[in-house]
Amino acid sequence: MSLKPTFLTAVALLIAPSAWAEDVSPVSSAASDYEAAARLQGVGEFAEAAERYERYAKLGGDSELEDAASVDALRLRLALGEFAKARALAKGYADRFTRPAERTTVARFALSLAEALSLEKDWRGVLDELGRYRRTIDVYGTAGVQIRAHALLGRAYAALGDVRRADREYAKVIALYTRPLGSAVDAVGEALFYQAEKLRVAAERIEFPVYRGKGKSKLKGFKKEQEETRLILQHINTKVASWMKRKEAAIKKADAAYKKILDLTPAAPPHWVIRAGERVGELWANFVLEFRAAPYPAAWHEPQEIVFETQCYGGLDRVSESEKMRARGAYLVCLNTAVNNQIANNTSRLCEIWLARNYKHDFHLIDEFQGYPNRQLPLWNLPPPVRIGGEAIAFADFDSPR
Repeated sequence: MSLKPTFLTAVALLIAPSAWAEDVSPVSSAASDYEAAARLQGVGEFAEAAERYERYAKLGGDSELEDAASVDALRLRLALGEFAKARALAKGYADRFTRPAERTTVARFALSLAEALSLEKDWRGVLDELGRYRRTIDVYGTAGVQIRAHALLGRAYAALGDVRRADREYAKVIALYTRPLGSAVDAVGEALFYQAEKLRVAAERIEFPVYRGKGKSKLKGFKKEQEETRLILQHINTKVASWMKRKEAAIKKADAAYKKILDLTPAAPPHWVIRAGERVGELWANFVLEFRAAPYPAAWHEPQEIVFETQCYGGLDRVSESEKMRARGAYLVCLNTAVNNQIANNTSRLCEIWLARNYKHDFHLIDEFQGYPNRQLPLWNLPPPVRIGGEAIAFADFDSPR
């Protein structure tokens, strides 16, 4: 009597190792493991697929497939959160293989392990992992691996407050990027953003000079107003004018540093472009606000002086219009990049808000309504249902179990 094979039996036969045969060489068994691992990975059995990939890598066979199996096994272990097994796999591979091509794979393993640790904010672990294989990465790693590794080191040092080492690592990232490389452009964008942020902080430290006046004056009436006007104009023409020159020069320097991200090839990294656009827009927008905060005589607040006060602010707006347009341009880069790449985050939202508030006729805030499970209206907030005759159904009847 023959048994009709079920679907599960058929799948088991397809993925089972060729141990049914009596004489099976290790190489043919390994080939079966690789094929079975690929099938298991395709149906979502990642843990079993990782085991098969590791078995194939240990038994040996095609050298290219062996490297591919090791890489796939490591990725699956990391995706499953099995970091200890992933580290053991990388160490075993590094101990067994010493050829240059194989050391390149070791460098990729080290970077993958460090990136997994960075997702958990384990910055000490990142430094330990990359430090263990640093020479292998710098000697045998591809250009993309080296750039990403040094960017990750810079991020770890910055998170731990070691500014000097972070500066050094990010400088290496930029120095290593000698030709367009898509796999590393995001890391280069991170390094350029880091350097631009230091210039932004330096620009923001140039504070607007506060007008403190001369204190109590014995003068009264029109003479007091004249004296106050003279002192304010003296403050504006000296301290405020000097502040404007220094502040504008510092902002332009930071602006140029952020713009390097937009000029990256083969394509500027959109996430860093969005952040850079928001930062530059904020610098110029705050500069305009601080400029308009320049003091003016208290007498101008009087009702009879309202026209003069309006003319004064109008003049300030005309003088600062070019800086405001710079802010608009930067925020537009941020918003357009976010829209074109379908990226919506807090940074892009800040750009959208500023444009909508300052150019109401051209930009409008868009609020998307979505139904979330925790935002559903309760039944008691709805009008009571009615019977066919028009009589309302009591809530007690409506809520009673049937």
